[in-house]
Amino acid sequence: MVPNSGLLREWIHNSARVKQRWVRLNFAVSYDTSTEKLVAIPRIVEEAVNSTPNTRFDRAHFKEYGEFGLIFGVAFFVQSPKYQDMMDARQAFNMELKRRFKKEGISFACPAGFTCAGRRRA
Repeated sequence: MVPNSGLLREWIHNSARVKQRWVRLNFAVSYDTSTEKLVAIPRIVEEAVNSTPNTRFDRAHFKEYGEFGLIFGVAFFVQSPKYQDMMDARQAFNMELKRRFKKEGISFACPAGFTCAGRRRA
């Protein structure tokens, strides 16, 4: 049971009426990423989203300075109400972004003292 006052304080989403899914995610790049590459990242992200089937790019921004890296926020829509389609698109985007970053020489951030493979630096 939910009291009426609880319902009035919250948003109610009718999943049966959903036409598309919104994906929001963050990632971090290394602090030693050049300013030129930082400027290029939103374009690279947009291209990666646009190359992913059934998606529509919304935004990509350099959000903040994180503990281990420079944090970017990304949002895009998956043109399907199905959770599975959203997860498939999210995975395809992540794989494409990783490929594009490798090609551009952009490294994802790793915790201080560790390699991205999870091993301690010597």
